[in-house]
Amino acid sequence: MSYGFDRFGVSDAEIEAAIAASAEVDAQLNAFMENEFVPAARNNAPIDHGAYAAGIKVTKQARGGKGQVGATHWTSHFIEYGTGSDPAGTHSRFGPNTPTPEFAPMQKTAEQFGGTLDDGDHR
Repeated sequence: MSYGFDRFGVSDAEIEAAIAASAEVDAQLNAFMENEFVPAARNNAPIDHGAYAAGIKVTKQARGGKGQVGATHWTSHFIEYGTGSDPAGTHSRFGPNTPTPEFAPMQKTAEQFGGTLDDGDHR
C-alpha cells in the first residue's frame, strides 16, 4: 500500500523513517492506546470488569511509531478465539459439551479503528 506522496517527490520509505524518528508520534500513539484503544477494547469485552478487562492494557509503549495493546489474562485466547466442543467420550468437570464462543473483543476493537489482528502492519 502506497501513501500516495510519490507525486510530490516523497517516498514511502522517507515517510516511514520520519514517523519512526518522531518522539511526538510515539507520544500521540501512547496517548491513543491508553485513552482510546484500551477503553474501547474493555467495552467490547464480554464482561467489562474483573480480571479479564483489567488485563487489557498497553503491553509495549510506542517506539518508532509502533506500540502494542494486549489482553494478558490467561483466558484471553479462549475469549478471543473461542474453544471447540469437548472431544467425544470425555467427561469435563464443567459439564458435557461446554464450548466457549468466539467473542473476538480485540479483533472488534482493531476493526473499530480501521485495523486487524491479522498482521503487524496496522495502517
